[in-house]
Amino acid sequence: MTDATDTLHTATAVVWVGISADKWPTQLTILWNAFKRPSDPNNVVSLPAFIEENDKVVRERVLKYLVTIKNAEIKNKTTFQHLTLASGYSYWWSTLIALKRWRNSGNIPFACKIVALEMLMELHNIRSINVESDEPELRSRILECIRRPEPSKILSYFLGLKSLMIDLGCFLFHLVRALGSFAHYLYETRKVPKIENQSSLSKQMLFIDFYNASEPTNQGHQVITSTYWGGLPQWLQNNSTVQPDWLHNFPENIDNRKIRTATNTLKNRSDENFGSHSLLLFKPTRETIIESTRSYILLIKKFWTLRAISKVKYEHSLGTNLWPLFKGEWRESLIGSTAIRHCLLIASVERFVRLMPKYEQIVYLMENQPWESPFIYSCTKHGQGRLFGVAHSTVRFWDLRYFQHQDEHSVNSEADHPSPHIIVVNGSEAKSLLQDNRWLTDNQIVVAEALRYGYLSTLTRTRTIGKSDLPHLVVLGDFLPSANTFLLTKLHESQKFTTTKFRMSLRSHPICKFNSDETRSFNDSITDVDLKTLLESADVVLTTANSSSAAESVSLGIPTILMVDPESLNYSPFRKTELAQFVTTAEELSSALIGFNDLVSSQIPDFFCLDDDYPRWRNLLSID
Repeated sequence: MTDATDTLHTATAVVWVGISADKWPTQLTILWNAFKRPSDPNNVVSLPAFIEENDKVVRERVLKYLVTIKNAEIKNKTTFQHLTLASGYSYWWSTLIALKRWRNSGNIPFACKIVALEMLMELHNIRSINVESDEPELRSRILECIRRPEPSKILSYFLGLKSLMIDLGCFLFHLVRALGSFAHYLYETRKVPKIENQSSLSKQMLFIDFYNASEPTNQGHQVITSTYWGGLPQWLQNNSTVQPDWLHNFPENIDNRKIRTATNTLKNRSDENFGSHSLLLFKPTRETIIESTRSYILLIKKFWTLRAISKVKYEHSLGTNLWPLFKGEWRESLIGSTAIRHCLLIASVERFVRLMPKYEQIVYLMENQPWESPFIYSCTKHGQGRLFGVAHSTVRFWDLRYFQHQDEHSVNSEADHPSPHIIVVNGSEAKSLLQDNRWLTDNQIVVAEALRYGYLSTLTRTRTIGKSDLPHLVVLGDFLPSANTFLLTKLHESQKFTTTKFRMSLRSHPICKFNSDETRSFNDSITDVDLKTLLESADVVLTTANSSSAAESVSLGIPTILMVDPESLNYSPFRKTELAQFVTTAEELSSALIGFNDLVSSQIPDFFCLDDDYPRWRNLLSID
């Protein structure tokens, strides 16, 4: 047992991580990665449940901490000002902290848990925390964040010296990786076409999305497919004179062969598809290499100037320190391979926007990706037209990419996040969530038809005649391996508690296949049938609270059960609604499956705005 403080004779609580208890501690016991079961003692509290009960306060405090880092004054300048590049763009917006990644990093959920843990300590007058865990690394990470007594001056000196030596070692490590990454990028992008100067041209519309593989048509030609815009491009082609250009982000790892294939496909098929198509990928020029190198050198200097940022505490802290969760991202952002790549991206985007045609309207997928902020900044700087940021999927309460603390906009206008003129959402629920950003006005958030989900208006649900008359349970995987593990484990355990039989189909997420060991008992049920076909025949859908597929099943009126992973957050857009049933244990899952018919709604919810004639989009883009 590890004690976080040396304080004696004070109230103590136990943080319980992943250990099955035959005998619970007598102190207040806080479950770090689990939900409380009916059989658990009264002194047991679930941290994931506490976060959901106090969601707005927890989210607000995490956002407050992030903006405190941005506005922290060090040597008479804020962090934001220190990171302003020669072009006028502040590199702050390209740091991993400001990008608020949630998919490949556990920092946001972990930060929410630390904030909630401090709230519980304050609520119960806890002065000391013991952490019980069979994972030493996780235990150390928790203890590194929770409040401690101030060290003596001598100890503080040695801790400072230790921190300096660690930073020196990290600097050398990251510098080598950054130089290697820079050289690799220059080599792999050597065949990317040069950017032509078209700044004298005026064009009507530009769409920006992600490059997808092409598919053959019945005539043997190749067409550029994009699930993001639904049938809108075809509608434009058939019903208007608007001919938009297309930029496709390259989502793959930078690889010369893949880049050449994509470039050739787009070049050869532009005439066969509506409008011209090209990659949003840049061949480094002497100008951009010099500019990005200068920016990277500036960031190295600022890394040492801003070392005191580790002492920044958020407003509500009673001693809790969130910096250990973000220091790795900070180093990677300022001196790592991410830093040099982002510097090159910023310089390339600036040059690209300066040379591209003047567009009246630019429509892009809004995801707070690294290219977005410099692109928006450069578009404003070089007099491009109106920008429409499209929240093409679902807006979710815990996806902090879409949310900012109000203090983000209270210092000066130059420090405001580069934002589109209009944010387009696909339903009233998404608009309501974005209105939590109090700096946005109602006129800036516009509801238009859900392009990505437009097919739902024509999908017909039918029971497939087949092997049996058993109800069809469709299980949809997640893009996070840990979420899949939790889902399949609980599904397997739930079979002990029910005699109800299903015809089962398990479909993994396209970017995260199921682990074969975890699906061993379900091997006969694994399928690669497309989602549309599965939903047409589904009687009940089971997926995780992370998956956006639940939005489709709920919108079709299919009973939907969502498994909440206590190691993460409840990212579902249906949280705190009755449109889906949330379960946290195998017992709850079994009960939900037994009573799935009770989940059938008499009225299909109007979650997405759907209309094949796109009247809202036509009005928004002023299309006749």
